[in-house]
Amino acid sequence: MKHTFKAVLLASCIGLVPVACSAQSQPQQMAAVATSQPGQMDAAELITRAQRAVGAVVRAARAAPQLDSSKSEAKPFWKAMKELNEALDKAQTGMTLKDDTFFTGLASAHGQVIQADVAITMSGANNAALTKAMQTLTGLVTTLDQNYSKEAARLRKGGELTKEERRQLDELKKQQKEIMAKLDQVERNAAKNNKKMQEGIKKIRREAEKIRRAGYTSSGFVDGFIASRIMSSWMWGWHWWWGPWGAWCPGWIDINIIIWDGWIDAVPYDWGYVDVAIDIDYVALELDMGTLDISDADLIAADDYLIDQEFDINDGDLVAMTDELDLGWDDVQTQDGLDIQDMVEHNFEEVPFDMGSEAEIESFEDYAMDDFGEDFGTMDLGFDFDAESFDGFDDFGDYGY
Repeated sequence: MKHTFKAVLLASCIGLVPVACSAQSQPQQMAAVATSQPGQMDAAELITRAQRAVGAVVRAARAAPQLDSSKSEAKPFWKAMKELNEALDKAQTGMTLKDDTFFTGLASAHGQVIQADVAITMSGANNAALTKAMQTLTGLVTTLDQNYSKEAARLRKGGELTKEERRQLDELKKQQKEIMAKLDQVERNAAKNNKKMQEGIKKIRREAEKIRRAGYTSSGFVDGFIASRIMSSWMWGWHWWWGPWGAWCPGWIDINIIIWDGWIDAVPYDWGYVDVAIDIDYVALELDMGTLDISDADLIAADDYLIDQEFDINDGDLVAMTDELDLGWDDVQTQDGLDIQDMVEHNFEEVPFDMGSEAEIESFEDYAMDDFGEDFGTMDLGFDFDAESFDGFDDFGDYGY
């Protein structure tokens, strides 16, 4: 039997889409209804409609010259859409199998939709069809994540924080202080003459402020964790355009993944909940369901395009993207002395951020990680961490980064 209640909108209305917050942190039980009723969806229907919204976004984006996939500056968008498509498929499979890939799929989908939004902003594409499709996709994915994730389950459970959860929230707050200082450097350099980047940094700071203000309650803890995920996604989306001043992002996000991954394993989940329908406010979420009226042929074509194409971002793409912004790759060094030009001449993702490399160890010196993979130094995660089984950058796609 399916039940319905008002959608629980977490993280104090995170600002990704305009929504109306409820004063209640617990879902309100209501009469049993069928999910086919207009304005109500369960997890399966939200995923299905989000997949159609991906097709609508792809169709509209391919008609936008600014998002020509051969252009360097368009690759972050297509990379995000490809991984978003995969994440929704993963969430759908995970829901069927009732395993944790459902939650990593939800988290990744939410992260990728944020990154795609950043890329559209930087591209300057203002196709009306693309805007409507993207708003609908964002609303569906955000609603899915906010109501069916492990964070939503922890909020429903309520109760006092465990000792481990308090330590984890302390760690997020510690990172928040450090990230503010790093954003100051980005703002002074990469974003100083770019209003779009400045607006992006403001959004990141708003999420960081939510972490700082998060109280030691179940709702405060969940708000902090979701804000941390959203902040990570904003940063990953923007760091392609930050040039040398974004080189620290992947390492910082790596730590976030470890904390989040360790936490969700400990949260119980009632799988019957995915069949519960929630009320959807189409207006508040800016859902234009008409954008989902695409033919099956168009949907298959969009899916095939994302599956068949590779949108890898190479060194030349990075330089081309940042050269237009005059960020000055030449003769610039990061805080730890790593020559940015060396990063460009080699594989950008492997040289400065290879897990266990000298550069990676240096980039984590704030955490006293003298020998990454064996000792986390002063960092207290609150759970055992097996560095040998952690895949580092290979895991980023699983979490939306």
